[in-house]
Amino acid sequence: MQHIHRVIKELIIKYPNKSPFEIAELLGCTVIRYPFHNLNGLIITIFGVTFIGVNLNLPLDIQDIVVLHEIGHFLLHTNISYFAVMEHRVQ
Repeated sequence: MQHIHRVIKELIIKYPNKSPFEIAELLGCTVIRYPFHNLNGLIITIFGVTFIGVNLNLPLDIQDIVVLHEIGHFLLHTNISYFAVMEHRVQ
């Protein structure tokens, strides 16, 4: 957990006042907004190029959270090339 906190602090110091979308781009990720069905976001690396997909049907503040979540995968799980955040609905 300390490693995660350190990574977050480093991001805040390195990219103050930047939006999650800007941070992703500055880290070399291409962010794509797409109207996914049952998917909030994903990150995938193909041939060394990393894409973050975020569901454009989500409210903007939730899109920010999803992009930050995917950035976390990008920085913390460098040996895995795909993650997805499935939609969760409470009934």
